[in-house]
Parts: sequence; structure tokens; C-alpha cells
Amino acid sequence: MIPDCSILGTVRRNGAGFAFAPMNKYDTLEELAQICARNAHSASTADVAGALWQMAQEYGTQAAALGIAPNIGHPPSRIKGSGASN
Repeated sequence: MIPDCSILGTVRRNGAGFAFAPMNKYDTLEELAQICARNAHSASTADVAGALWQMAQEYGTQAAALGIAPNIGHPPSRIKGSGASN
């Protein structure tokens, strides 16, 4: 069984076995921003939610510098000052 490495790229079968096809940097940053944002909403404490949301914003900012800012939605309600935008 091949492990899920979708955040890093895809594994494709070729004539000689398997080949790794890395994602481009924008796609990786976009996916990381969305994963962190999603996890921030399901975090069990405000501190963890805040840290994950901050990471989502940082990855989103880096992705935006390479293309379009990813949609990470609104910050979790448990974060103080959650009216801030991404």
C-alpha cells in the first residue's frame, strides 16, 4: 500500500515502477492553508485554534504572493477578535 502523500505530490505508476510527481509550490501552500483553517475550526482549545488559524493565514499569504489568495473562510469563533479577515 502506498501512503497518502497528497500534500507533497502524487505517486504515479510508470513502466519502471512508481514515480513521485511533486505538487507545485502554490498548490502545496494553498492546501496547507486550507488544512490549517479546517483544523482550527475543529480544535478543542482556543489556543490551538488560534495557532492553527495563524498558520493558515501565513500559508495563505505565501500562496497569495505566488498567485491568488486561497479561500480559508472565516476565523473560528473561539478565537479572540475573530472578526479579523484572512
